[in-house]
Amino acid sequence: MIVLATAFSALSLGLGLVQPPYLGVACPGPNVTTCDRVGIAVWVARSPAQVDATLDQHSVRLQLQAAPIGMWVGFVHLPLRSLGIPKTWYGSKPVKMLTLHLRVHFRSGWRAGQVRVQLSPGWG
Repeated sequence: MIVLATAFSALSLGLGLVQPPYLGVACPGPNVTTCDRVGIAVWVARSPAQVDATLDQHSVRLQLQAAPIGMWVGFVHLPLRSLGIPKTWYGSKPVKMLTLHLRVHFRSGWRAGQVRVQLSPGWG
């Protein structure tokens, strides 16, 4: 079952998110977006075996980065210019809302949902 949801209601969908996901441009230089690399972070309360994400039709399997808090991280390349993101992005204000599709595999099976997330200019 895939349902469009806010981050708060994603909890009630059974995804087990403890806070809204984070999307940020993850280029090596400060304020640069030309590498088109975006980081995805998702925090899951329970211990899933796997977390997958799809952002702008690009799939990525997230990797567990911090246990026991359940921070799952992955990276994807997106055509940022076609999304209206400039070559350099100063400041910290997110300017673009994207739909992040999540699939979380628990012992009881897969749960899926969608969350609207702001793309931020920085990662980490």
